[in-house]
Amino acid sequence: MNIGIGCCGFKKGIDRFVPLVMMITKGIIPFELVIKNIEVDGIDATDKIIEILSERKIDKGVIMARSVPIAGFNIIDANRIFNEVHIPTIFILERKPNMDLVRSALQKHFQDWKERLTVLESIKIEEIETLKGKFIIGYVGISISDVKKIIETTTIFGKIPEPLRLARIIAKSLTNIIRNSM
Repeated sequence: MNIGIGCCGFKKGIDRFVPLVMMITKGIIPFELVIKNIEVDGIDATDKIIEILSERKIDKGVIMARSVPIAGFNIIDANRIFNEVHIPTIFILERKPNMDLVRSALQKHFQDWKERLTVLESIKIEEIETLKGKFIIGYVGISISDVKKIIETTTIFGKIPEPLRLARIIAKSLTNIIRNSM
């Protein structure tokens, strides 16, 4: 199983919760879509991901996300996920994060900024070369050679693996639906 994670857009100071989208695939074929609300800038993303994986008894595969923080600074703790449910995580980033700016933003807005920063800093970020091109990735619980294989076998269109691409499309569509219904 591959699990792509996407998050709906939100309006800072207005939206308190946003849908977390998890597209579960077998290879690149959609298998199940799960949507749960998470708090903007909250600390519940990791709990919701673990809850979904546990409820569905998913015990193999890999999680893919575009960023460690989602819904603002709601941090995905990939180490905790791996320790509790033994599912590795791959973060496929658009660019390397500027940790000085991240630290500054966390210090400015969160009392628990040290805990959030510790989780962010625990994810090793590096650039890799695959048959599909260069990627900036973070990963936990998986070897770099397996990361490359997964990216190569699940990336069909562009530079985003299919489970993640589908989750993002659904999250963007949900954002539009939510905005247009207000």
